[in-house]
Amino acid sequence: MFIDWAKRPKHPIPYAPGQYSPEPWLSHAASAYILGQKLEAILFAKYALSQFIQNCALIALSPWKSIEEKAPLQSPLARFSDHWVAWNTSLSGPGVNEYSGLKAANLATQVKASTRDPRILELEHWYSSCGDDINAKCEHDPIFLENEREKRRLERRPPPPEWGAEYEGTGDKSTVSSPSPLAKHKPSNSPFPPKTPRR
Repeated sequence: MFIDWAKRPKHPIPYAPGQYSPEPWLSHAASAYILGQKLEAILFAKYALSQFIQNCALIALSPWKSIEEKAPLQSPLARFSDHWVAWNTSLSGPGVNEYSGLKAANLATQVKASTRDPRILELEHWYSSCGDDINAKCEHDPIFLENEREKRRLERRPPPPEWGAEYEGTGDKSTVSSPSPLAKHKPSNSPFPPKTPRR
């Protein structure tokens, strides 16, 4: 896998829901990441991590115990694994499941309703200190960023004018209609014509 990648280096892949990679990346991405760390092939390890994130839900043999044993503490792979195990342990509820007995399963008590599916977070999240917090609200979370953009948009929007406020205190009388000059000459209801003054 490393030799093939070295011949034709590839950039990390973005997470795409519902899509999975062919073998060997489907089943061996975690091992490829650990190999890349040992070889100090940082770009290869990063590509392998992106493949692992894309495919981790479909791996036949659970890799989580092996990751806890082999991946260095607070390494990008360990951070993602801890978040994934805690999140899925919380979703699984009580009882025995594939995450039972893992250290990261104890982090399930920190999971909230707002805790994200770790796969949607940007890859750089796992290379940053915020990757240690399974409830981090940071620039790597696309949902958090969208909510912040919407909040700023609403803050910039001018408030609606109050009813009648545009007329208060202006001193503008232009809107008051003046009486018609014909109003001074009201028609008489008398049956006799008006008297003409003598000269």
